[in-house]
Amino acid sequence: MHLEWATQGGTRLQARWTMPQIRRPEDVQGLRDNTVKFDLETTRVQFFGAHGSLPQVLGETLETYGFRLAEQDGDNRLTRNRRLWTVGGRAFVRPAAGKWDHDVEGAYQFGTARRSTAAADTADLDVSAWFAHAEVGYTRRTGWTPSLAAMFDAASGDGGKAGHYRRFDTLFGARRFDFGRTALYGALQRTNIVSP
Repeated sequence: MHLEWATQGGTRLQARWTMPQIRRPEDVQGLRDNTVKFDLETTRVQFFGAHGSLPQVLGETLETYGFRLAEQDGDNRLTRNRRLWTVGGRAFVRPAAGKWDHDVEGAYQFGTARRSTAAADTADLDVSAWFAHAEVGYTRRTGWTPSLAAMFDAASGDGGKAGHYRRFDTLFGARRFDFGRTALYGALQRTNIVSP
């Protein structure tokens, strides 16, 4: 379900609730055998939240968001039983010819999760994690408008402290990752990293 409210001035508020699809088959042998199975949606994995955008505040766009992931083990599927809240904000100016631009974002994540999907792992760990992204750039005013940007990313990592989990979880991964616009490095996540 997706609800959206917008004004003519560009202010937007979006709310959504979904049961993310579980792609099947999930096992290596099923993939090798090209087994055909219908994908699965279940109330045991739910994702919902809201995102707001306010344009032209002191010359930039401000965004805020809050998302919840609630998952639990199913009959034939083990999970990390993540029950996470992710809240964050972003301020940015879109690139334009002959102008400086920037993009600054930060998020905090809290809740509970397990360290692994193992059946023997039944300990719910307290989650407290964060990530930050900053980018500044300039677009030249020429025929083909080249843009030069400097980026910085940092995200918390896990030190293995008993009862706690500090690694930022990207939940479902990024479609286009900052470290590889062509998705060459899509396997990387914003976790346990400082990358200027």
